[in-house]
Amino acid sequence: HYTHDYKPQPKLPQTIWKIAPAIRSQIGGPDGFYFGDLSLSIHTETVITRRFNVLGVASIGILNGFDDLKLASDSIIPHVRTDIVKYLQNSKDFSIERMQLNYYDQLTSSVYYKFSGGIFESMFSGVGAEFLYRPHNKDYGIGLELWQVQQREYNQMFGTRDYETLTGHLSLYYKEPRSNVLIHLKGGKYLAKDSGFTLDASRVFRSGMRVGAFFSLTDISEEEFGEGSFDKGFYFWIPVELFSRKYFKRTFGWGLRPLTRDGAQSLTYGYPLWGVTDGSNDHSIQEGIKDFYE
Repeated sequence: HYTHDYKPQPKLPQTIWKIAPAIRSQIGGPDGFYFGDLSLSIHTETVITRRFNVLGVASIGILNGFDDLKLASDSIIPHVRTDIVKYLQNSKDFSIERMQLNYYDQLTSSVYYKFSGGIFESMFSGVGAEFLYRPHNKDYGIGLELWQVQQREYNQMFGTRDYETLTGHLSLYYKEPRSNVLIHLKGGKYLAKDSGFTLDASRVFRSGMRVGAFFSLTDISEEEFGEGSFDKGFYFWIPVELFSRKYFKRTFGWGLRPLTRDGAQSLTYGYPLWGVTDGSNDHSIQEGIKDFYE
């Protein structure tokens, strides 16, 4: 157990912000091969105290090419993702993608927790909590998250729709120290009230680039899930500093799901505890020391 005080005294509250272009894409389908839009994305983080912050993401539309996307959802389970076309078509001007309030603390030196509330993503808002057991000098962790959420209106402002649900998962994490591969297995209840598990495997390279893939299986039938039978996809994140002589903490990424369905869909929220605690873990510190000497 560490008893040392935190010495630096930052000036709080403090707001960090950035403005960057954003492109969203919809590839394939009977309506056409490619649809997309271009917007300005505004990201803010206001650190009020050492334990309390507010995350904000807003979007200002520039070009929107989703008007000709007409295919309606044929899903027979709650439309937690397949109404994405309505969200894309209603975000031409100004929309709020995230307005999330977070409170962080520790029960012990190895047990972290976070309470959050507000707008988590473009489709859902609500309240919830996350807990993580992660010893400083170990390569594993156990997480628990629980969220009470309600579906947002298509214009992505402050209105909500009738659908609401309780979703949550138990997670097991393991980072293999030699290959730097992270295995994340989580099981629980998803947004469409189906239950099952997701296995995600990703690797962070010495350059900082992260590449991963995932698949999910739940208790709904192939008929209920629809075309594709189960959820799967891949993604990558590239640090901006690879293209500059200066250091940037920012990254940009891209991911692909062969099909957007409602089964096995998780809530997307800002600052998961595994990522928040990663920089202070012994493995990450040792990797940073290696990079420094090289």
